[in-house]
Amino acid sequence: MDITASFFNNLAQRFGKENDLSDITWAMCQASSAFRELWVHFFFPGLDLSTVESIERERPDDKGEGSRVDFLINIEGEKPYLIEIKIWDQNHHFGQYEHAYDIGKERLGYITNYPYHRDGYEVKQWNEFYRHLIDVSDVPQEESSLIAAYCEYLRNVCGIVMIDGIIDIEKMSSLYDLTLIFHELANGHTDVYETSFYKDYSNDRSKYTCLKAQYKDVPEWGTPYPVIGIWYDGHPRVAAGFRKDPNYWCKAICDFMNSNRSHFSEISRKYCSMPKPDYGFYFYLSDESLEKFKNAASSEEQKEILRNFLDEVLQFPTKLYSLTK
Repeated sequence: MDITASFFNNLAQRFGKENDLSDITWAMCQASSAFRELWVHFFFPGLDLSTVESIERERPDDKGEGSRVDFLINIEGEKPYLIEIKIWDQNHHFGQYEHAYDIGKERLGYITNYPYHRDGYEVKQWNEFYRHLIDVSDVPQEESSLIAAYCEYLRNVCGIVMIDGIIDIEKMSSLYDLTLIFHELANGHTDVYETSFYKDYSNDRSKYTCLKAQYKDVPEWGTPYPVIGIWYDGHPRVAAGFRKDPNYWCKAICDFMNSNRSHFSEISRKYCSMPKPDYGFYFYLSDESLEKFKNAASSEEQKEILRNFLDEVLQFPTKLYSLTK
């Protein structure tokens, strides 16, 4: 590690909060024209950089509404572009900033270090920007070294880990890689449901990622919080499902499933097992899918198997609903 990368690596140990990341990213935009272009075009690929007059940090809105966006990009003769950044914080400002700064949503860039979906917006992730930076090759050496050092800072602050090689469920060393995949899969958007990352949980039997869900055609289920993770039952197994809790989790779905258990066998399954009752209903990755997962040629192929598994689990209650209503 060269001295610049070492400096940024140490910087991350003391300056790793959201505002610190914003300040250092802003400083990178001022110091490196190559980085500035990469940052702006990551959010707004069609923006002509020659029209950018300045990039400001925490610029208050002109209406006096109390908004302070992380990045405001001043454009010659036009309304500005905005970029809001998040690391862990889930206090979002969709709609607020467009009104406060009098812009359309297409001029709002948004980036988080967790999966998040909002209709009508494109929400980026820091790991995407990290990959974008490390793949760049056509910048001057001096700026390339600075950008590589910034990547070291970004990797530490946002907890970015690149998955190398094949994931072995039996090895504890793969647990973190699996968690990263679960985080990515938590952000789902289909014709049947929408999901987003909520938080991680663990106990002596399991480590799982909790999703916030919304079923589009079954409003009476409210906002359930299904989970996907690793359960330890003699040996580690991938599982997903719905936990019953009268105050919080998936009570409405679990009550509905429990009342219609006689129809479970009518629903075709490829990636998941038959649901198992256990303070709710849980599904294991099917034996056939588990074998394909173990023999997959890449982590991307493994991720696709898990994506299909989670989708099948999440759609199981709606298929049951269609059969019984």
